Amino acid sequence: MNEFFFELKLFFPDSEKALIAFNSIKPELNDFHQKRSKAEIKINKNMFLLEINALDKTALKASVNAYLKQLNLIEELLEVI
Repeated sequence: MNEFFFELKLFFPDSEKALIAFNSIKPELNDFHQKRSKAEIKINKNMFLLEINALDKTALKASVNAYLKQLNLIEELLEVI
């Protein structure tokens, strides 16, 4: 499943916030379009890495949009904390 690939690196102010984002996304991992795409997340100190592989452009776009919506919400919530 390597035809289309997306990688996003997000740098958080500290490793604690990166871990919060990681733990918030992890339960939802691969719930989105799992038949046609696969996502993987990693953290390294304050860096959050999202990698998505998809069979087609439509599945990639849908997965990227779904994860970006979640990450945007997490970012907004972290501003409040």
